[in-house]
Amino acid sequence: MCCRSLDLSFNLLRSLAPFDDDSADSEYAYPELDHLYLIQNKLAKIEGVAHRLGLVYLELGGNRIRTIENLPISANLKSLFLGKNKITKIEGLAGLTGLRTLSIQSKLFGGKAGQGMAREAVVADTTVLPFGSQATG
Repeated sequence: MCCRSLDLSFNLLRSLAPFDDDSADSEYAYPELDHLYLIQNKLAKIEGVAHRLGLVYLELGGNRIRTIENLPISANLKSLFLGKNKITKIEGLAGLTGLRTLSIQSKLFGGKAGQGMAREAVVADTTVLPFGSQATG
């Protein structure tokens, strides 16, 4: 099966563990996948994508993710969207040298609106990406 873009948004998914199987005969292999949309599911952690080094765009907004982990460490990943999650710390971005868009908006760090809002994050210890400072309700 060949697929470059896969949208599994709004499916109430709780786990992507089956996507960790990237063997040639797996129904979840998708060797040419470069865009993955997982918006508004019930994912508590990032999984099933670490080995997907061809990903260019990864959208995980509107889930229950608390930690940035298990990302594909590749220069290919250009856009990473983690907004509307419960991120408590910005880490796990080292090695994402191609990252151009990082979105972590809306109740960042699990705090109340306007509390603890981050203004910037360090990517690979050198590149500073500004975030919006809009309070959410």
